[in-house]
Amino acid sequence: MINYRTQIFTHPRSIHAVLQLLLVVALLLASIPPVHAQSQDSNGPTGDESTPGQATPQVTPTADPTLAAEQALEAQIDALLASMTVADRVGQLFLISFEGNDISFDSDIAELIYGYRVGGVLLSPENGNFSNEKGVDTPRQVASLINRLQALAYGLLLPEERALQPIPDEPWPPPGMISMEQMTGAPPLNIPLFVAVEQAGDDLPSTALRRGFTPLPSAMALGATWNQTLARQVGEIVGRELRAVGVNLLLGPNLDVIEAPRADRVGSLGLQSFGGDPYWVSQIGRAYITGVHQGGQGRVATIARHFPGAGSADRLPDDEVAIVQKSQQELEQMALPPFQTVTRRASSILRLAGDPGATDGLMSSHMRYTGFQGNTPGRSTPISLTPDLTQVLEMEGMGTWRGQGGLLVSNALGIPAIRRYYSPNLDEFPYRRIAMEAFSAGHDILLLDRFSLDDRWENEKANIKETIAFFQERYINDPDFAAQVDAAVRRILRLKLRLYTAPVPTTAPTLLPIPPITATLALNNVLVQADDLSVLGGEQRANALAVVGQVAREAVTLLYPDPANAADLAPPMIQPGDHLLIFTDSRLVQECPGCVAETAINPDELAQIMLRLYGPGGTGQIQEEQVTSLTFSDLAQLLDTEEAAAAHPPAKDPSSTSTPSTSTPPAEASPAAGAPPPAEGEVAGTTGEQASTTDEELLDKNEKTRLQIQQATWLIFAMLDVVPEQYPNSNIVKRFLRLHGEQLANKQVVVLSFHAPYFLDTTEIGKLNVYYGLYSKTQPFLEAAVRALFRSFTPGGAPPVGVPGTRFSNLADRLRPDPNRPIDLHLLVDETEIASLQTIDTDEPPPTVDVGTMLRIQVGPVYDLNGKVVPDGTRVNFQLIYEGEELALPIEPAMTRNGIAIRDVLLERSGMLRVAAQAGQATTGQAITLNVQGTALAETGNGSAAENASAASAAADMTSTTAMTGPAQVAALVENTPGGAENLPENRIPSLIIALLTIAATLSLLLIVEVRVLPRAILVHSMLWAVIFGLAAYILYGLGWLPGSQWLQSSLRIWGAGVVVFIAMLFPLVWLQLRMEP
Repeated sequence: MINYRTQIFTHPRSIHAVLQLLLVVALLLASIPPVHAQSQDSNGPTGDESTPGQATPQVTPTADPTLAAEQALEAQIDALLASMTVADRVGQLFLISFEGNDISFDSDIAELIYGYRVGGVLLSPENGNFSNEKGVDTPRQVASLINRLQALAYGLLLPEERALQPIPDEPWPPPGMISMEQMTGAPPLNIPLFVAVEQAGDDLPSTALRRGFTPLPSAMALGATWNQTLARQVGEIVGRELRAVGVNLLLGPNLDVIEAPRADRVGSLGLQSFGGDPYWVSQIGRAYITGVHQGGQGRVATIARHFPGAGSADRLPDDEVAIVQKSQQELEQMALPPFQTVTRRASSILRLAGDPGATDGLMSSHMRYTGFQGNTPGRSTPISLTPDLTQVLEMEGMGTWRGQGGLLVSNALGIPAIRRYYSPNLDEFPYRRIAMEAFSAGHDILLLDRFSLDDRWENEKANIKETIAFFQERYINDPDFAAQVDAAVRRILRLKLRLYTAPVPTTAPTLLPIPPITATLALNNVLVQADDLSVLGGEQRANALAVVGQVAREAVTLLYPDPANAADLAPPMIQPGDHLLIFTDSRLVQECPGCVAETAINPDELAQIMLRLYGPGGTGQIQEEQVTSLTFSDLAQLLDTEEAAAAHPPAKDPSSTSTPSTSTPPAEASPAAGAPPPAEGEVAGTTGEQASTTDEELLDKNEKTRLQIQQATWLIFAMLDVVPEQYPNSNIVKRFLRLHGEQLANKQVVVLSFHAPYFLDTTEIGKLNVYYGLYSKTQPFLEAAVRALFRSFTPGGAPPVGVPGTRFSNLADRLRPDPNRPIDLHLLVDETEIASLQTIDTDEPPPTVDVGTMLRIQVGPVYDLNGKVVPDGTRVNFQLIYEGEELALPIEPAMTRNGIAIRDVLLERSGMLRVAAQAGQATTGQAITLNVQGTALAETGNGSAAENASAASAAADMTSTTAMTGPAQVAALVENTPGGAENLPENRIPSLIIALLTIAATLSLLLIVEVRVLPRAILVHSMLWAVIFGLAAYILYGLGWLPGSQWLQSSLRIWGAGVVVFIAMLFPLVWLQLRMEP
């Protein structure tokens, strides 16, 4: 019989393979920082692989309250899952939209929630679930609706008039209420629903809850502030107001990075992104998520989207499956960092000691990514329908977050892009296949929205029912599918239970124990009360409006002219007697097909704000007759007439004109309630009323418009995005500048962009006097625009994306260190500042320090060209030169964190030392001179100043996360750094060289001593095993896993590697020698 163990351990190829492996590991170890203590996740396993029939795990007693709470939650999830039927489990996978707000026993939604056990709903005014129309108390309407939906999941038909009142626990059902169990014979599930909304900001079409809620800024407006505190505060407003009405799932924020803005319909989507730089999108997004968790007091979860990033889409993702032609490396550099930033750890809702800045779930995009999926010709399968989705999660370091309960939610599975993918001719809708492929791709929750080919609710409802029934049948017949369902349900249950038992998240992970979890959550713990709506008014409402007002002021950007360019004229000021003519894009928008249309921006709103702030009732700078308001459609009619006249000259006398008028024409009326909605693309000014206008009246109106333009001192355009295929008059600014741009020399032409600011080109911008970026069209931003126009404050915002034709054309350049702004430089010893550029006096002797002092060099904050701190990871170089020498000391660069870079340097010899620093083209401007006194340190193998600086680099880098000088802050930072204070990089190359030299010397000694004693084969085996043991010992020593490693490293430095390797090599030699003896 062959002894396989002997074969493995004596065959030369096996030994050579092991030796090669150890050499590779040793070389890798030499090139990376050591980690002496690897941090462990105290949360333990999640048990996602449990299957029904498993015994309920026993909770092991522990002194750690966090671990005990997690064990209790796991036990509760096990018990709850074991009690659920197949229908109960399958239903939890679905988040559905529905039509109307009927919650009666015979309603469709009651059947889906109670009969089909659907686990969540998506609410939207577009589906008639609630209304934002004038006269409607939207917050109360929404809160009542959500309470009644939640009551359905608990088997109770809650009357609308009692929806916001406490529900008594006994008797059950409460008097006057109907029990679904008594009506149907089926027991309730008693698990809360997910209730989701989209609340992206900037009013319609991206904000579901508007009337009675704080007018939210767009994501791009938040990005233009570059202010994480404001982003968190806006998130707090969103979380607080959603919690007040019972919403527990926010489908947002959007973490897409807009790398290359486009001036088309695709570019319009950029308004919903925080910007075009992955670092800043990460930071603003993380701050926003933190705010939602804090404002919602742990009862509002976030679903960040659109993973793995939709910022490089080449077409509207809703219309067709877009293809992102980026390599994996490009995606990892630009698209993925924001998602990685919010999934480093589990959220503070998912885990007791979780991260409040981490998202609770990710929503996938219906796009194809060639960097992850390859570039296969033929059908463009979106990543949301393939297992590539979960592979990307695992590959990009998000597996731990996923394993700790992070949810993966599909995008809407009925959008036109999905329909066309499965049926290019739109002649079928394979709804069961769509849902199954999306679930097989790794989603935990499937969003069934617009889930039919024709968008008719009756067909959607039938498709939802059949899909759920199909999943139930598959669960029964396919054990692998059942296991996948159970794993998803466990994650869903964890989030639902934690939503109603989690403590309020703070800026740091909390260690407070959660309340004990009972068999099921009480209904009263899930429902909201009338008093909860008070946060939407009073002092909290005023505070919220103040925050949004500050966002608006800090976002306002002077895009053109450049105040730093002497060749550009300064923005003009409005003078007494000036006439202001305002053209507003007052396109009509609707929140549902049958809803009353409303103007995106009221035609008179800017004029009303001007008169309120600067008119007779304000500062008195202007009078009412000085301001005239028209619409884009008014100007479009004039330009249409002029272009027609140029093509076909009129026969009438061109000298005939109408009497000039400066009165404000009436605003374009919105359709009355019940009137048919405008057709898609119809805008203000193209209604039936105007269609009946006679040619004579139209000519008279055009002449008035022409005269108003001629008499105006200021032409002000309130502009949105340019999408003429949807809103024909949205391109009116471009048309006007093309036709009349050369005739405006005596006028002040101003564009106020209340959308993304990249829809005008360089030539068009050059014809303007002033171009402001506002990024949002809600009332606080309209007011900020007026204040900026009247020079009441200096705009300090900067676009978070590139804007061609302006000084902000290249975003990457704008984020580089500003060469015209000197960098601060501080020198510290033992956390005490001894010198800085602000305090240094050239007339006084330089500060004196001793040889052997560890000098801390703190540089920054470093600012970019936008006046904001540079992104983390900006490289800072240090220049330390002794007087009389030409070469600087070789000090390793440091990377900034929060604009600060820090490096510790050991001063080894005396002399006059000049210290300076540089980041890109920015410098400290001058050097600080130190008088280093004392005897030079002896050469003891401790390394040079550069090596000592390298040894302290990680501690300095960790300290640089904030501009701090106190030991308490440093200790707190080190404690929150992976690996703790022991994760300090040091120069591995010398120790590896010592180890290799030791191996060579030991082998030479062995060869000399044993070459005439041992047979050649045994001698070779002995030498190989000695090398293996030596390398293995070096690796263990470098990782800190060898007993006494830290003591040897601190006492013997690089020579400790030689001692360890030599001793280790003796072990196999002694063993082989003893083995040979009889």
